This record gives sequence, structure tokens and C-alpha cells, in this order.
Amino acid sequence: MNNSKNFKPLFDRRGKSGIYSVVLSLILLAVLIVVNLIVGSLPARYTMLDTTDSGQYEISGTSESFLAGVKENVTVYYIVPEGYEDATLSAFLDRYVSLSPKLTLKSVDPLENPAFLDNYSEFEDLSQESGDYASSYLLIESAERYRVLHTGELYTYGFADLGYSGLSFDEAMTLYQQYYYYGIYPVEDGYCFDSKITGAIEYVCAESIPSVYVLGGHGEEAFSETVASFLTDYGIDYKELNLALDGDAVPED
Repeated sequence: MNNSKNFKPLFDRRGKSGIYSVVLSLILLAVLIVVNLIVGSLPARYTMLDTTDSGQYEISGTSESFLAGVKENVTVYYIVPEGYEDATLSAFLDRYVSLSPKLTLKSVDPLENPAFLDNYSEFEDLSQESGDYASSYLLIESAERYRVLHTGELYTYGFADLGYSGLSFDEAMTLYQQYYYYGIYPVEDGYCFDSKITGAIEYVCAESIPSVYVLGGHGEEAFSETVASFLTDYGIDYKELNLALDGDAVPED
């Protein structure tokens, strides 16, 4: 008695179709994994495009040209307690340092590693008890010198109640102190990541630092904070000189 017709083939059409679907899914999954690995290995300048209306990630052509020619090794330390990172700034820094193989980005938690700051005089007044560690900084350093930027300097500010906008950090703090008791506070209204950070890198990489002396002692008007800030941004030392008190001595530089 032949019972062959009582047995089904091991793989019928539906079984073969299911296997093909599984295999195809596995192949697609493998392709996606490989693509993600490739994209993950690309520099941030290729994977993080600035599509924001405010251009918060925009890097100028001038900065890109400058960074392409940087020959010194420069480390950008983002000094901020864990959990206080600025996501916008972090994203910009990732994209910025990817433009040059000479740039390295490192994060430092001052609460976990307070000894790191002991080598830099700018941080001498900070203490865990004062709460100042909640502030964040960029420390940009080469083999020759370094510069410290409070991250507040990387934004511009406005006072809607006063009709002001586009103020520097120092200008905003001056007005804040004047109007604090009236409940008038500044708000961030723009970014200057590109100019501030590029200026700091130019400063730490410069072979020599030019100086600008502002004469004093005869009622001269002092530079405004805006002008002084521009000088600092372009790596120029800003100093005061009183020829009467200094014995008419003109510095060699």
C-alpha cells in the first residue's frame, strides 16, 4: 500500500516563502548595521548638517580655511559638571574639531577631577563650596599657551523689556546688575561659537602675540567693552599705558 501521498514535502511553497523573507530580512539588517558603522566612523562635519534657522552649528568659510592650515596640536577641554552639558554647544564642538586632525576635544568634570584646574590661574577662585563649579568653560590649549572662555561668552543676549539685543556677555552682565532688582533679566538670543573659538585657537597657535596699548592718565576715554572684546577675540593683548606714571617709557612691543 502506497502512502506517499499522505506525506507533505519538507518545504512547501509557503515554507520556502517564509525562509526567503527571513533571509532577506537578515541581509537588510546586516546592510543597515554596516551602513551605521560607516556613518558612525565619518567625521561630524559630514554627519551633522546645520539645518537650524539660527545657524547655531554654522562654521564660516574663514574658520574652515584657518583650521585647514593649523599645524599645532590644540586640545579643546569642555569643563562642565556631568549633567550640565549644553547640548547645542556639545554638538557644535563635535562638528568643529572634526575639521582639523590637529584638534582634540576632551571633557573634564571639575567635580570629579578638581586637580585638573590647579594648573590654571583663572580657576583659583573656584571652590566646590561656592557653587561656581556649576559654571562651564572651554579651555583651549596648545604647547605655547592657553585661553579660557566662559561658555557664557559664546552667546549673545537680549533684554526684551529694554529693547536691547545682540549684547555681549559682559554687556549683558552690566545691565543685569543694574536692573536685577526690577526683575529684568537677559535671555540668550544668538550664538558666536565660531568667532570666539576660532579666535582662541588663533591666539594659542600664534608665533607672537601683538599688543595694543591704550594711553591713559590725561582723561582719555577708555575702550568700550565691545572693542576690548573684539581685540581679545583676534588674539591681541589689550593693555593700558600711562606715560606720565611710567616715566615716558614706551614698551618694546
